Amino acid sequence: MGIPDGTMYHDGHLSAGTVERQYEVLTESAGADIPFGAGVVFKDGNVVPATKAPIYGVAIKRSWSDVDHFYEEDLKNDKWHAGEALGVLVDGTINVPVSEDVNRGELATVDENGLFKPTTGTDAVGRFLSSADKSSTARVIVRAQFAGNTTGGADPNHDDVHAIQPPTSETPGTHN
Repeated sequence: MGIPDGTMYHDGHLSAGTVERQYEVLTESAGADIPFGAGVVFKDGNVVPATKAPIYGVAIKRSWSDVDHFYEEDLKNDKWHAGEALGVLVDGTINVPVSEDVNRGELATVDENGLFKPTTGTDAVGRFLSSADKSSTARVIVRAQFAGNTTGGADPNHDDVHAIQPPTSETPGTHN
């Protein structure tokens, strides 16, 4: 039997075929109350719950509770409040609340409250990595979505919401 060598086929950064758990979380300001795990979009320079796709990202939960008592109902209804700084996952895997039954492998989108549901259309914002019943949570993988044009087109969620634009100085997959 061979002796394992962790440096074999190593190019100095990561070995070929190595899977890395990777995610991107950005800090934003809440423009409204936002449930943990809800899809969000920009409005007036802040993030608010999305009402439809595309989304900017998903609100992560905080590591502390903003409740007076540790009653189950209070903890369940805890959320980000307008004006608070929150983390928004724009790329990675996260547990999200679902408003319909979902199956592993289905494409995911958001409903009018920013909660996740299955879709078969072009409004997909991610893919479910687990099955879940309505009103529970499921794992979903999301990737940052960019507007189709680079002229500052508006996000369809709100008339005054600006879509995230791709960089114009670099072609995807190349480094200038």
